[in-house]
Amino acid sequence: MQQPSYRSRRDQALVAVEGDLDLASSRRVRERLGAALDESAGGLRLDLSGLAFCDCAGLNLLLELRRRALDQGKPFTVHAVGPAVGRLFDLVGVRELLSSPPPGRTDARRAGRGAVPPRVPASPEDEDGVRPRLLVSCVSEPA
Repeated sequence: MQQPSYRSRRDQALVAVEGDLDLASSRRVRERLGAALDESAGGLRLDLSGLAFCDCAGLNLLLELRRRALDQGKPFTVHAVGPAVGRLFDLVGVRELLSSPPPGRTDARRAGRGAVPPRVPASPEDEDGVRPRLLVSCVSEPA
């Protein structure tokens, strides 16, 4: 299978993830998102609005990728989530952590008002009109 490519503005990779992010799919997703992070000079921005389900393995993967990005001095943010994943983020208290810019960086929309929760986009484009260039499908593998 050929590795998909991506491009984005500001040298930041915008990646759309869809399907179920669980224990069965997390290894493959870790590899693909890790590669996207390593190849992107400007970090990683995720669109999770296409995720129908995320378990603790998927959540741990997202937190691990965030830590890895920050260790590399790159931003890592989730800019859109669907209702199920948004509820999980709220239940475990990570919505603000994953939607906030890294320490020392501010976004004009967030300045002085606290973090803005990720939104569900009306189209596959983000707020800057940038379309995801990499789509990671999470399909559970048979046991």
